[in-house]
Amino acid sequence: MNDSIRNRPVIALPATRAGRLLDLATVLAGGTSVAILASSWAVLPELVVSHFDASGQVNGTLPRLFLWALIGFNIFIVTMLSVVSRFQHYLNFAVTITAENAERQYKLINLFIHLLSLELSLIFLFIIHTCITATLNPGQGLNSPILLTLVGLQTGTIIWYMQQSFKLK
Repeated sequence: MNDSIRNRPVIALPATRAGRLLDLATVLAGGTSVAILASSWAVLPELVVSHFDASGQVNGTLPRLFLWALIGFNIFIVTMLSVVSRFQHYLNFAVTITAENAERQYKLINLFIHLLSLELSLIFLFIIHTCITATLNPGQGLNSPILLTLVGLQTGTIIWYMQQSFKLK
């Protein structure tokens, strides 16, 4: 890009209703992951399903603490995305940031980050639920259509963001 990060406007954006709703949904997805794991903990064996092959069949296990590590990783990612969203002027953009378009681009990337946080939390919820279900129900594999839907949703969000970014140029 031709614009220098040093020359970009620094704009403090107020919280938006959409951002707060997406944050609430993200917290609910994360909380649901915690609730599912906590309620299943007593019946989980020491080793739980942790990996599936390309056909969706179980082909790996790890200690059950692995599931708490996934929740911790989800919290870390969402927290880091939240921090990054407050410093939009340091992010990489597909378009040159100017004084005229900075606020539009910053609002857009902020919404994009909120959406990604929610989608990532939903993916982690799916993974945790799937690992627990496959552990407690031998023979049950990965529900590929749900996984593909979640990955497709995230891909669609990225495409939407890029289109909007150029549109709001």
